[in-house]
Order: sequence, then C-alpha cells, then structure tokens
Amino acid sequence: MKEKVITIVFIVFIFGFALCNLIINDREISILERRKLATRESLKENFRENLDDYLLDQFFLRDELLSLNSFYNRKVLCNKEYNDVYLKNEFIFEKNYPLDNLSVQNFIKKISRIKNNHLENNDFYYMIIPDKSYFLDKEKYLTIDYDYFYSLFEDALDFKEIDIRNILEIDDYYKTDIHLKQNAYFKIVDVMNRYMGFGGLNIEYEKRIFDKFRGASFSKYPLVKEEILEYYTNDIIKKANVKHLEYEDDS
Repeated sequence: MKEKVITIVFIVFIFGFALCNLIINDREISILERRKLATRESLKENFRENLDDYLLDQFFLRDELLSLNSFYNRKVLCNKEYNDVYLKNEFIFEKNYPLDNLSVQNFIKKISRIKNNHLENNDFYYMIIPDKSYFLDKEKYLTIDYDYFYSLFEDALDFKEIDIRNILEIDDYYKTDIHLKQNAYFKIVDVMNRYMGFGGLNIEYEKRIFDKFRGASFSKYPLVKEEILEYYTNDIIKKANVKHLEYEDDS
C-alpha cells in the first residue's frame, strides 16, 4: 500500500508540473535573475536548439525552487561559499579569485598604448575602485592580494595614482550588487578635485529613492532582503541626450 501511495504521488507530481507548464503563460523576464527568459518565440526560431533553454526557463515555480536550493546549500549544508558568492552581514560578496594576471597586463598595455600614441601631451591619472571583497577578512575568505594588484599598476604605469582606498567603506557599496552607491562618488570627486585641481563644482542634485532594489548578485543569494537605491538627478541630466554607439538608440 505504501509503495502505491508513493507511486501515485510521484505521478501526480510529475504530470501536475507538466500540466502547469502547459497552461501557464510564458514569463518574458526573470526578476530574480535579472535576465530575459526563453519563450515560445525562441522555439519558432529554432525548436531543436532552444528547447532545453525554454523548458528550463519556463519551469513551474522556478524562482521558488532556486530560492529553496540556495537555502538548502547555505543553511542546511552550511556552505560558506556557494554560487561563487559569500554572505557577510547581509552583504553579498562576489568571489573575485584568483587574479587574472593576463587580463591585468593586457589592460595596462592598452591604456599605455593610448597614452603614448594619442595623448602624450596630457597629464595622466589613474584610479582603482576596489570591489567589495577588499573588505573581507583575508584569513577567512578567498580574495585576491590587493597590495600585489595595486603594485602591478604602480610598477608598470608612469601615471599619477589617485588612491581612494582610505575613503571607502563597505556601506558605500550595495548589499546585493557589485557597484558603489551613487552618493559614494561625491567623496571620490572631492579626492579627484584635490589631485587634479579642477575646482569645486557647485551643482545641485535632486535625490530619488527606489525602495525595492535587487542588484546583480541577488539571484545568487535570493534569501537576502531587497534594499533601497538612491539616485541623484537634476535638470542638466534630464535634458541630456544619450546616443548608444552600438545599438544607435537615442534617449
């Protein structure tokens, strides 16, 4: 009797999920993962190539199952590192390890080439904005050696460095995203002003608030809370015309 019940439950579960997938309308985007999802339109373009992506993207209760999987790995299995992110004090830290030396050297060569070939009669400065993992305990988490990373630029470039490490704090970054908050850049601009001497800029800004922000890292740890995003605007920004060189869209 027990085996029959288990079999019936299993069949109902499988066919129930399949039926839900058939009758529920496709979702075009995943708020949790911050990306577009494969829809029936993609099947029309190439059924064989896109079928797997479609079935995975439109799976019933996909977001809930992703959250459950994250909870299981973090809370039950106690994995400190899962999905290439760490969590500490409600901050999601992207695992930035190991250092890609080749990419660093290529970047240094490119900006040196630009300076030597096109801008040699100018003053040159460079600034490195560290990612959030800069603030992690190096004894407990895998992070790059930032002293070594900074030294690569210092040894290879004859630019003047604008060092902002001493003015940044972990609270200057979003909890669910890799980026600095916009108001942190006001501090950075003040430091640039002292180094480069371009004078104070008395520009008024209007603060706007969006209180349900989910950053790019949220999908890797969907158990944390949404946060507040503050952004600043004014008439100059509102009247600005932006042309996207790749897509040729004006806005």
